[in-house]
Amino acid sequence: IMYCSSCICLPAQEIFDVTKGKTSFRPVVKNGRILWFENLPANRTIGRVSLYLFEDGNNKLITNDASVLFPGWPDMDDNGNIVFMKNMGTSHEVFLYDGMKETKITNNPAIKNSTISMGLGTAKVFTGFARIHNGDIVFKDKAGDVYLYQDNLKSIQKITNNVTQSANLGDDSGAKDAPGIAIPGMAHVKYFEFDGNYITWMHEKMEENYNSRISIYVAARKNKFAPDTITTFRAWVPNDKAVIPGKLINPFFKACDENIIWQYYPPNLLTPPAGAPRMLKVYRESMNDAIVNYYDGSKVRTLTNDRFVSLQSVRLFKGKAAWSEKRIEKPKRAGKKGKEFDEVIFYSGGNKQVLASYPDELPARATLNQAFWTGITDVEIFGDDVFWTMGESECFQKVKLPNENMIMEDFCLYKGTGRTGFFRRG
Repeated sequence: IMYCSSCICLPAQEIFDVTKGKTSFRPVVKNGRILWFENLPANRTIGRVSLYLFEDGNNKLITNDASVLFPGWPDMDDNGNIVFMKNMGTSHEVFLYDGMKETKITNNPAIKNSTISMGLGTAKVFTGFARIHNGDIVFKDKAGDVYLYQDNLKSIQKITNNVTQSANLGDDSGAKDAPGIAIPGMAHVKYFEFDGNYITWMHEKMEENYNSRISIYVAARKNKFAPDTITTFRAWVPNDKAVIPGKLINPFFKACDENIIWQYYPPNLLTPPAGAPRMLKVYRESMNDAIVNYYDGSKVRTLTNDRFVSLQSVRLFKGKAAWSEKRIEKPKRAGKKGKEFDEVIFYSGGNKQVLASYPDELPARATLNQAFWTGITDVEIFGDDVFWTMGESECFQKVKLPNENMIMEDFCLYKGTGRTGFFRRG
């Protein structure tokens, strides 16, 4: 998993099971260290889990008392400092582990300006979502106010000035039975991007028909972390009103240094119609209008505005971006369906290029027992290197079905093999 912060890459020598066969969640990888949590609790109200750190070849238990279900996932910086949330009975509080000891950051008399009404995270109250860099921590309270803890000062600074700057829109894509738990592999639960010099977040002002006015804010160290509005736009924000993808359709962003990339759907895309079949049909016809915008530190430019962009796929590293989208060729004849291609896109220096293109018709035309890669499931970028994953499927039966000209043809029925392919640019 690639992040904005620095990364050390070592020659691969062997692959081994760090978690020793136990079910684990949300690994954070920094400078050879791996942070994860285990023991997802049956009691989701309390939500206590165990945090483990892999360092220097050994696993270390950090705490048995972290909370993740509602106040967000733990995070780790390049130096091995760890931030996590704890359920203190009436509120969730921010804790810092510095490699030696655990320190309570919020509502601690030893920390200046630490008296904050954090609240207790629930399915409707979103508090915490802390991120860390070089021991400094950014987090939010239950009202969405943004705070920065600076470790060298042992002090907390309130970043936001009013409710219009609150961090109230995250890409948490929660499953309906457990809000705040992201669908694995589809989203990183976050309200903030934080690299030590820039804090980036979104604010939502709700309108009607599931549309909202979205503002992206940045607080920069060079400006003493005073909030600055980068852009404001109107977007479709269906949350759980969408049939299948739910909050994954909501605006989604990545930030690195002063650069930001975000994807969203324009307002009034649709008001969810009654009945799932019709709703799915409308989604299918309307999802080719995704917008990808990029901020280079001085101006906003549009990179895509007429394609289906894979949900939450935009990635950013040091001014270079990547994502996956679907291209539909114009049909040769009116009334016919154009060919579709799943593509990996790379953007750098004002230029956009296609790194890989996969015809969507291959699964249907495959031969019996043929295995093939289908569907770009994730994209990551590190420098000029772009990586992506695809699932493997196999044709297990041939059947006759009418084609677009209503002529019977042999088509393939296929199923997943359970294998994932890892691909790299070039």
